[in-house]
Amino acid sequence: MAERRQHPRYRTREGDFKVFSRDAKITGKLDNISLGGLAFQYSPIEGRRAASETIDIMAKSPDPFFLPSVACKTRYDISVLAEDRSFTGAAVRLSGVQFISLDKEQALKLALFIKKYGLEPLEDID
Repeated sequence: MAERRQHPRYRTREGDFKVFSRDAKITGKLDNISLGGLAFQYSPIEGRRAASETIDIMAKSPDPFFLPSVACKTRYDISVLAEDRSFTGAAVRLSGVQFISLDKEQALKLALFIKKYGLEPLEDID
């Protein structure tokens, strides 16, 4: 299967990076990010899945960062086994979203975020 991504994905550095799904009112931990989208882990509330149409990207540390109201659509939402948890632990899901029509300011802030917090591109992330 040919790679369809137009932008490389970056694993984020250690820190408090959160993604808030406004529609499902779910907060998750940023897993990886690109100029075209991101993936985040979350624990479903009452069995709800993240139905992302608008998200906020936040970082509390090492430096505060806030990118609000990013339009996106969910590309996948799968169950995963979280680090340091057994199969009997709480449910964790990985949601991947694609950004839709970023405005100029959002695209600039996103590029700065990736440059500041991203690591080497990940080549084997779906």
